Amino acid sequence: MLQVGEENWATKENIPNDMEWLFIKPDQISDFVTTENNYLTSSKLLQKLPRKISALLLTEQTYGPELSSLSSFFEVYEVFYPKDKHATGITEEFLRSKMAQRYDSSSPAQLIRQFYKGLFIGQYGEKLQVSQIQIRNDFEGVVNYQGNNYLELEGQFGEDYSFLLNFAYNIPFSSDFYNELFLEHIIEGDIDIRLVISLIVDGSVDDIAKEWYFEKEDLNQLISLESDISGSLAVKLFAKGKGIIKLGPLHRRNGRGGLGTFLLGGERHIDAIGHEFMTYFDPVDFKPPLTVYFSGFRSAEGFEGFWMMKSMKTPFMLICDPRLQGGAFYIGSKEYEQKIVDAIQEKLAFLNFSSDQLILSGLSMGTYGATYHGAKLNPHAIIIGKPIFNLGTVAQRERLERPDGFATSLDIQLLNQGDLTSSSSEKLNNLFWKSIEEGDFSNTTFALAYMKNDDYDATAFSDLLQYFRGKKHKILGRGWDGRHGDCSAEVGAWFTSQYRRMLSNDFGRKEE
Repeated sequence: MLQVGEENWATKENIPNDMEWLFIKPDQISDFVTTENNYLTSSKLLQKLPRKISALLLTEQTYGPELSSLSSFFEVYEVFYPKDKHATGITEEFLRSKMAQRYDSSSPAQLIRQFYKGLFIGQYGEKLQVSQIQIRNDFEGVVNYQGNNYLELEGQFGEDYSFLLNFAYNIPFSSDFYNELFLEHIIEGDIDIRLVISLIVDGSVDDIAKEWYFEKEDLNQLISLESDISGSLAVKLFAKGKGIIKLGPLHRRNGRGGLGTFLLGGERHIDAIGHEFMTYFDPVDFKPPLTVYFSGFRSAEGFEGFWMMKSMKTPFMLICDPRLQGGAFYIGSKEYEQKIVDAIQEKLAFLNFSSDQLILSGLSMGTYGATYHGAKLNPHAIIIGKPIFNLGTVAQRERLERPDGFATSLDIQLLNQGDLTSSSSEKLNNLFWKSIEEGDFSNTTFALAYMKNDDYDATAFSDLLQYFRGKKHKILGRGWDGRHGDCSAEVGAWFTSQYRRMLSNDFGRKEE
């Protein structure tokens, strides 16, 4: 951690023993940069890993031009500046280039703890599925499983809180970072629920170090837990009243205490029924285009494609969908879908870009998000690999053609259509094509890599060609023999080559 200011916080605050706190005054920046560059050079010569400074803490209002020389040491969101100060000139430009995060300077001790627990490397998230919920044996109400979307409980739960259910498995809990939990749920009727979370000490089965209680209104927000003790979390739900309780997956993530979701600066978006998606944005050099990558299907929650998109050296945005087993293809309520479009348009506006300076992209599940939402964004290009457009067809194939091949498709149809009939599958297919029909792709180039024997959606590429037949649209296609899971390296290479070709030919970005 590097602090640049007039007064060293380490002289007044307790710094954790395994946290290295560096301090320099503003007039020492140039000397610091020279020393660090020399250290980096010697590290390369000695084939040693260079020292990585996790974050830059600025504690003064303004700085001189030498501040910009620190730029190469820090990525976006790794610079912190006081909320109560107003930056101007060079300082303001530096803060904008680094997407600096504002902090409350009234509590240095709390901020240091936040840095200590929130500045870890990497990302991690997982979930407990509804199939892992254990209902109390004497529950006399109606129990209904809506696939892996929800467990629905209907009945009389009593006048006072009583135990209703627990999750079969405990959740790992680390003292090294904030532990974030979110329970998808919908309540109908006059019902109150209470979530009780017990921290069980490592090596014990019943030694409870701490307990947290969360009421119904608390559960609409992300729960952030921290402790100096590691162990595991036992989760129980209590209820009272009469009505319907619908419980979805319980999400657990390594949290950053407000510094970002999954990655530093990552943003969480949520609709009225608790369905989430996350975005990450890096403006890089603030020059066109903005490239957007929709993550593919992944059981571990978090963003995909960070290093690939960063290597393009152009502003980029990552989007991930943490619902169900590995994602629900970026569709849902009208509010949910509009929030995705709004999130992209917000970053376009921040960069002062137009829609023809936007490229949408994705692989497998991400192809649906890029194309479906692209219909409302009129992008310059859509670059996709292994497209899946006909989700209803994928769901129907689970019955006979490829049983248990992709069961999440059944959950997606249940979530969006309410049943698994063939007519609802057709409606789910039409949801995509209606969006395409209403979109404006007159200025959009499609670059599409596909598998000729795709066992998920065999007709995605040909259907798109058929839809655009007779229209003046540019479609670049490349096919490989094989099924959906084959030729991943080849498709990935073609995918990135199309990106680099467009960046060079259409936006004048030559590879260095």
